[in-house]
Amino acid sequence: AGTKKAVKKKAAGTKKAGTAGAKAGGRDPTKLKKSDPKGAFGLEKDWLLQKSADEKRAYAAKILRADGAVAKALFGAKSTGTVDADVLCEVAVARLDVLDGPSSAVGKALAALELVASAPRFELTASFLSNGQKGSVETSLDAALAKGGAGFEAQVGRIKEGFKM
Repeated sequence: AGTKKAVKKKAAGTKKAGTAGAKAGGRDPTKLKKSDPKGAFGLEKDWLLQKSADEKRAYAAKILRADGAVAKALFGAKSTGTVDADVLCEVAVARLDVLDGPSSAVGKALAALELVASAPRFELTASFLSNGQKGSVETSLDAALAKGGAGFEAQVGRIKEGFKM
């Protein structure tokens, strides 16, 4: 039995605690994170800021994740603009560069890339890739498949189909 003020204060503290928990663990995984690119221009700008190969690999893994949020933002039905072919190729190759990591990283990379390759407007972007760029992505896919094993053959096939290889 406390005063009205004490009861309100306690309730406010409970709300804040619940909100913090929701933000930490209850975030909708299909929503963009604050630092995710919202479109093609944002991706290209952020990509150019990554200087080293390690930074590029880390950034590619951060944005091309298995929840598909960034894939939807970049290539979904409501997306605007087209991702530059050079940037798309570099991001895909960097995301597939998991040869030094555990084999479970291959599965995550392929799942993320499959979401990108199957997105509604990806076909338009893929049509701008040169044969050399497609070859770079295909080489990376083959290396990831060799690392991950035969269990990923169908997934790699779907990705190659999306990239028009």
